[in-house]
Amino acid sequence: RSDHCNTLITRWTVREKGIALKGPDPKTLIDPIDPNDLRKEIKDTMIGWGDDLLEEPDTYKNWFYQSYIVLNYSRMLHDLHEGKIESKLKGIIWAKSNLDPKWIALIDYCWKERQDTSISVKQPASQEVFEKALEFVKYAIQQGRQYDIVP
Repeated sequence: RSDHCNTLITRWTVREKGIALKGPDPKTLIDPIDPNDLRKEIKDTMIGWGDDLLEEPDTYKNWFYQSYIVLNYSRMLHDLHEGKIESKLKGIIWAKSNLDPKWIALIDYCWKERQDTSISVKQPASQEVFEKALEFVKYAIQQGRQYDIVP
């Protein structure tokens, strides 16, 4: 079994955003998830994946991931703040309004790149953009570590 499919984030998403095509409403199958429990998992994911990413960046050094990383860290910071899971678009809108403005150009660039469905992990990253993406991860982890989760 993959841990990916058995996380609070996945269960929250299925419960709160899932649509039953057949069978019971997901809300009848999955208990509500406390926003602070969700925040803790988001924070742990941000830091854990970020530490791995910064330790072994070559694994992610391609055209697809350079944007994916920035958009996901924007989203995770937003979700950490809100205590619920939202879209990448809502995450970047929030990030552009709430994070250091120096990241706006990178976030905009990455969102524009995300619209190109032909981008692949087989294409090499832009060295400049990838380095900025790694700096953004460092910044996002720092922001996440400072976030106090109140029980």
